[in-house]
Amino acid sequence: MKDMTAGKPARIIGGFALPMLLGDVFQQLYSIVDTVVVGRFVGEDALAAVGGSFPVTFILNAVMIGLTIGASVLLSQLFGARNMEEFHRALYTMIIGMGVLAVILTGVSQGLAVPLLRLIGTPDNIMAGSTLYLRIVFGGLVLTFAYNVCTAIFRSIGDSKTPLYFLIIASILNIVLDLLFVVVFHMGIAGVAVATIMSQGISALLCVLYIRKKAEILQMSKEERVFDGQMLKRILNLGIPAMFQQVSVSISVMCVQGMVNLFGTAAMAGYAAAGKVESLAMMPMFDLGSALSTYVAQNIGAGDERRARQGVRAGFGLAAAVCGSIALLIFLFRYQLIGIFLKGDVDPVVMEFGVGYLGAIALFYLINAFYNNLSGALRGAGDAFYSMAATIIALVVRVASSYLMLKYTNLGMASIWWGLPISWSTGFVLCVIRYISGKWKTKA
Repeated sequence: MKDMTAGKPARIIGGFALPMLLGDVFQQLYSIVDTVVVGRFVGEDALAAVGGSFPVTFILNAVMIGLTIGASVLLSQLFGARNMEEFHRALYTMIIGMGVLAVILTGVSQGLAVPLLRLIGTPDNIMAGSTLYLRIVFGGLVLTFAYNVCTAIFRSIGDSKTPLYFLIIASILNIVLDLLFVVVFHMGIAGVAVATIMSQGISALLCVLYIRKKAEILQMSKEERVFDGQMLKRILNLGIPAMFQQVSVSISVMCVQGMVNLFGTAAMAGYAAAGKVESLAMMPMFDLGSALSTYVAQNIGAGDERRARQGVRAGFGLAAAVCGSIALLIFLFRYQLIGIFLKGDVDPVVMEFGVGYLGAIALFYLINAFYNNLSGALRGAGDAFYSMAATIIALVVRVASSYLMLKYTNLGMASIWWGLPISWSTGFVLCVIRYISGKWKTKA
């Protein structure tokens, strides 16, 4: 547990973000190890099948992540205000609500797999592999929900270390199971999907057991275990904008994937490899934004707007130091990073797409880091609707600009990745305008 209403902002935000970053790095290992194992031990088509299914899994994960973000903001505000009675009611309501939603989505998603893959133009030669991967992953949505709910609960009280320990164990297990199922048992794409679900299940189980046995502040009496409709409404008021924000990201990813698919399997494989590097590289940026969101939420809950502003300034300094270094490394080693996912002689298009994509994101990475910091601060202050609107506008700009460049210029594949910096710049400008206006201070 960490009280963020006292102490040096930079130290608090950085100390809170670091375990989150380490946890997300290990969580990304699930996906990266899957990609490496598939690319090296199964083949290029299998790599394209797993990578091409990512936008579809992302859209359902977006629903889950968005709602847990909203719930976490409310929990953080109540914790900052030291209103533990309402904190526990919000906690119980969140757990029941998310559990019901997870069960519903598990059933619905099985029927959506093929239509969504068709929607983004998945080539016929990888359709069977993509469908198999999706249906196995969708079958474990309840486990994915459980872990994300537990993580949101811990982070709302300033504890970003506990989920890390369990995630490290699960990540190591995932690597072992990947190699066992694919290399030893020759299960191919199915082996990768099963290993991922089993690992997520172990991580979720460990979190639940810890909450029940060790986390006293999260223990609820029988009287506090009440599903509160009004509290659910408050959670949804924050969670639905965050959910739409995340869903908009996933829809834009699907649109971009559809454009990538126009260039064939080789481009899809290059995009899949670059996407894994991008996902890992974006973690520090997202975690600083999430840490700042929790920090601002607790301080707004405590009625200290001045301290919230101090945290925003500290967050910018941390982003410049950390994210600037990462951007430089990506740009300098982009060829080597793409090469990790490939074996032997590969189609030049694979390398061209992957390297070009990484070069573009490296050059404009800092703008995106600052944008995510401000978006997180607005969300933590309760200004979830504006944060959502800025994100949606930026994503529309990304898809539209990539499409227009693809249609009306000679950039070809480069049109897809140059839409990113245009989008990030748009979102950043919108968030700066809102922050300077000061209207976010009254939203909680």
